Parts: sequence; C-alpha cells; structure tokens
Amino acid sequence: MSVDENETEFLKTFINDDNFTQLHNYFIKEIDQSKLQENAWEYISLLMNHVKEHQVCDASLQTVEDIFTVISENGNARELIFGILEQFDPMVELRFVEILIPSLGVVCTNLMKSNNTLKNKCYDMSMTFSSLTYYCDSLNLPKYENYDPMEKCEQPLEESKILSYVEKCIDLSNSMLSVLIQESLTEVEKSDESLMESLVAEPLSFYCCMLERLSQLNVEEQNMCDSFKPNYTKSTVAVSSLNTVNVTTVCSKIVNYIHEVRRPWCLLCDKMWQKFVMLETKFNDQDKTLLARGCYLYLVYVKHQDIDSCSQVINPFFNFTCCFHSVLTLMKSNNETTIYKGFEMFCFIINKLDPFALHWSKLTYILINSVNSTSIKQPVMEIFLTAVSIAVHNSNRILRQRAIQLVTKFLDKFVWIDRSHLLERLLSVSEHYGVKGYLCQYFKNKLNDILQDDPPLGSEVFIAESRFSAILDQVFVLSNGSDSDFLQEYDLVMSGLNLLRFLLLRDVKNLTGVWSCVKRYEVSYIKPIRTGLNLSAMHYRDELQNQTKPTQASLSADFYVNGLDFPALPAQKRKEVVEAAILSFDIMQGVCSRVQQLIDRNP
Repeated sequence: MSVDENETEFLKTFINDDNFTQLHNYFIKEIDQSKLQENAWEYISLLMNHVKEHQVCDASLQTVEDIFTVISENGNARELIFGILEQFDPMVELRFVEILIPSLGVVCTNLMKSNNTLKNKCYDMSMTFSSLTYYCDSLNLPKYENYDPMEKCEQPLEESKILSYVEKCIDLSNSMLSVLIQESLTEVEKSDESLMESLVAEPLSFYCCMLERLSQLNVEEQNMCDSFKPNYTKSTVAVSSLNTVNVTTVCSKIVNYIHEVRRPWCLLCDKMWQKFVMLETKFNDQDKTLLARGCYLYLVYVKHQDIDSCSQVINPFFNFTCCFHSVLTLMKSNNETTIYKGFEMFCFIINKLDPFALHWSKLTYILINSVNSTSIKQPVMEIFLTAVSIAVHNSNRILRQRAIQLVTKFLDKFVWIDRSHLLERLLSVSEHYGVKGYLCQYFKNKLNDILQDDPPLGSEVFIAESRFSAILDQVFVLSNGSDSDFLQEYDLVMSGLNLLRFLLLRDVKNLTGVWSCVKRYEVSYIKPIRTGLNLSAMHYRDELQNQTKPTQASLSADFYVNGLDFPALPAQKRKEVVEAAILSFDIMQGVCSRVQQLIDRNP
C-alpha cells in the first residue's frame, strides 16, 4: 500500500495553506494507523519537500517537527532511518535538518529496543553517528571579527546554530546508548570482544568529532549576551538562539561520557590518549585526534569539566607535561578561537608551576618521550617559535599581544642558566626587530633584579661571561652598519641603547663585564649608529623641505619609509611620515648621546 493521489491532494490542501496544526491533528486522530505505519517515510518526504521548497517560517517548523515525531513513533523504523539520514546532506539548510533530529531519536530508540541482533544495532548506531558527524563537519564556522573574548558580548549566529546542533546530537546519542546498553548487553558473550569494542569505539569516535568541532568555537561557560544585552541592538536572532543553548551542559555531556569509558586519570598523558582514541575507535584522522584531545584537556583544566577535579590534585609538573603537546596543537591551528584556547590552557598550567620549576634538558627529554612520535625534536623551542610566529604574523591584535606575553611568562619558569640559554637562542632565530626589542627589554628587567644588593639565589649564572656576551652580541648589532634602516630597526636599536645605558649606570662594579667590552661596543655599535642617524636625519630634513616647495623633485619608484610606498602617499601624509621619522631619529640620537657621555666618563 502506498500514498494514493487522492490522499496526496488531501494532504496538500493543508500543506499549501500552511495549516500545519490541523495536519498535526489529522495524523494524531484521523489517519488509519496501518497506513501510517506502512507509508511513514512518504508522509515525511512529502512534508520535507514542501518545507524546503517554500522556506517555511520557524514558527511553523516546530509544528512540522511535532508531526514528524508522531509519524516516526508509528512508522517502520528500518525504513525511516534510511530516509531520515539521507536528509543530513550539506545542501539542506540546518534549520530543516534539525526538525528531523527528534524523529531520528525516536527511530534510533525503537531500533535499539527491537529484536534485531546486536550486530545490526551496532551498524545502525555507526550509520547514524557517521551521518551526524558528516553534516556537522559541513557547517560553516563563524567568522570572529577582531576576536577578543574579554570584550565580545555577542556570539555569531553561526556559532549558536552549531552549538544547538551539537547539543541535539549529543542528546540523541545519549538516549540511544542508554537503551542499547540496557537492552543488549545481556546478548553479548564474553568471547564476542569485537561487538563490545564497537559499543565503545563508535560513540567515542563520535564524541571526539564533536570535541574537535567545539575546539574551533568560542566555548564560554557564561552567556555573555545576558549581561550586556542593553548595549546591543543588532543580531537579536543570534542572541535569542544562543540563549537556548547551554554550552556548559553540552561540554559536560561529552566529557562525562568519555570519563564513563575511561577514568580521567588514564587519559591525561599523550600515550594513553592516543591508545584510547586511535586504537579503541575508528577515529583515524591524526589532526582531528590531536584537536579533540586539546579541547578535552581545555574543558578539563580551564573550564573544570572534571567530576574528579583531577587537574587540581595532580602534580603541576605532570599536568604541564600532559597538556604541553595539546597546547602546541591548539596554538598551531588556523582558527583564532582554537589559538586562544591554547593560550588559556598554557597560562593555566604554567601559572600552577613554581618559578624555576623547569629544566630545559630534562623537560625536553620528557616531552619527546611522552608521545609515540619523534617529529618534534625540540618541543620547548617549538612552542616558543610558534608563539613568536603568532605575535608577528597573526592579524588579530589580541592574539599577537597574548602570544608575545606568553614567551616571557614561559621563560620565567626556567632556572637561570636555561633562561639565558633560551633567550640567546630566541634572539638568534628571531628576525622581527619588534620581537628582538621585546626580548631585549625582558633581558634588561632580569638584569635589574640581578644587580640589586641582594640578588636572587643562583642568578650569577645568568651573567656568566660567555652566555652574557652571546646575548649582548645578538642585541648590539646592526644589519648593515651605518647604512642600516634605522626606522625598520627602531625597536631593537632603542632597546639596545637603553640596555647599554642601564648597564653603564647600574653595573658600577663591572659584575657583568660590560665595562671590559665597552670600547668594542663603542666602535662596532655606537659610532655606526651616530653616523647613520646623522645621515638619515639630514636626508629626511631635506625631504621635508622638498614637501613644502611648489615643484617637488620626483622620487624613485622604489622609495620606501618604514615599509610604506612613499611616492604613492598623499602630500599631507608624506609630510606626517617624514616628521615622524625625524622625531624617531632625534629620540635615538638623544639616548645615543647619553650613552656616549657615560662611556667618555669611564676612567
């Protein structure tokens, strides 16, 4: 028996008038139950096609969802599951897919309660998880403009949609698993290990996929929209949608399920997680595995989604080594929110460490041997360089600032000798003058602590002659002598001059040995700077005069000022650029002259 033409036309009279309430009553009270059971999918398909073609409003969609649920409760579950899962196609709009999820939950529950073999039930579960994950991966990630989680009061509409979809999928999964385990575990013989593994592997793979997706969203515990709603009038749909999604609940459901399968104590180290995910599941995507673990640890450590509070009672150094590779994975992501999660987790675990808690060689050995891969030979330097790369190349100002701050924060956790070693290496490999200037300022701050009357214990190795000289050689350097581009190298030159002035003023006892090398620095560093600054200032003052003349001399097409194409700038802008350049030269000249005075006073 199938839906005949007369009945189709009868149903369309309700559908075309969008009279879904009466249609709902028809399926509850009037329709022949045997016909409903046999033709359930045809009814759903007919309604679904109308919904997609006519873009039914959200208010009517709720009634359609109720109709689908009624049909699913009375229809053939085996036929319905194939039909419903076909709709989880990236070409179908999310709001239309979501109205099928309750029906899918009913169908899956009925299948789990049926007399089918456990093998068939596991197949149905696998097919369902695969379709849900495939559609989730197809959803467009939100675009966070100038991402700043401390200030942003609205989350993009795309994010609330994804979170809503994930929550509904998790609820469906939990209800299906509870029935499957309750109804079917008695069927499993002890020798049938493959079915038992499937009962664990399939849902775990699904939850890890959801974790990987959550790692790319701005997952916050509190709904910031509620506190700041009066200040915002735009995106009201996004706000109202987000209010219905309890993000903490979504995260808790995932973490709690993973903890039910394995205790959290067993999942902290990299090797255990890789065995847990890669061997006990079908989750064979290495990148997604790492992101899933990163989000899992972020939820456990930063968002405290941990029923045993293991992150609070375990040794901080063990926590640090457990999270290190996941932090690196999150920081290397192209997604801004994922990077920020890496920063948050890194700050959390290093704040738990005491100062001087880390030894470079010991930490490197432990980190290399904590995973089944030796692809990262220098993990400590790798995380430093990743942070520097973000600080230099990322377009987001907040992330750039957090990245460079993490560099010095991490350095402070090492013993003195390792601080100097890592600082010298960072200065030698960094090519950005702003980063070098920032590291030089850090070096100056540490020297200020050491040159006190009561220096920190063990700090004398920080100013040992060989290491100290190696760092100064990375700071007191010009790329091309007196012909260097002093505007481009301004940050490093100013930091170097201030460092030298500080040493000449504070180190009167020559503890650092700077006075023994001062003549060399005067010849190789100070004199080229003074010469180059005089020539540059004279050139720019001439250019400033040319800007005021009625007929200006033509400039070379490749004339650049601190990276700006000077000839292409408007006249007023060119004048402002030249004046700013001259001011920079004067500032450097002033500090340079003060350094020269201190050198000349040396007996």
